[in-house]
Amino acid sequence: MFTRLFHTAIVISLSWMFICCAPQDENRDQNADPDKKIPVPADPISLAPGTVRVTAAVLDRAEKEKIYLCTFRIEETHGYGSATPPLPSGSEVKVEVSKFLLERNNIQAPELLKKGNIIGATIRFQEPRPMTDDEVSWRVVQFDNNNKKRRDIK
Repeated sequence: MFTRLFHTAIVISLSWMFICCAPQDENRDQNADPDKKIPVPADPISLAPGTVRVTAAVLDRAEKEKIYLCTFRIEETHGYGSATPPLPSGSEVKVEVSKFLLERNNIQAPELLKKGNIIGATIRFQEPRPMTDDEVSWRVVQFDNNNKKRRDIK
């Protein structure tokens, strides 16, 4: 009886050892091409919730104490974060640009935010603050490096 139990235990232990120590590639499809690459998206950068990356034309700029209040016309939308309201091409939005953001990135606001400039930026949607007359829902969180184009706005 003890011998039979001992042999059964050894057979079970050896079975588990073979199963656990088997090479992992045995389950791979034998017909699969090992050189075949999985495509990677061209822009792997994901955006934070509530943000959108756009190219926009500056239509207007007003300076306030700590911000510039601008009107942008959306030329092209490059990507959305989750839970972001849509910004179709051609729409005009009021956007708040922090003077601190400009100073931190050594950007000259009069040059960048000149009427007619085409800029690339990531902007964030935020509900207007309650109990204020704040009508701005979009705020610039980052400027792209390709902000050198200019054209006349009619």
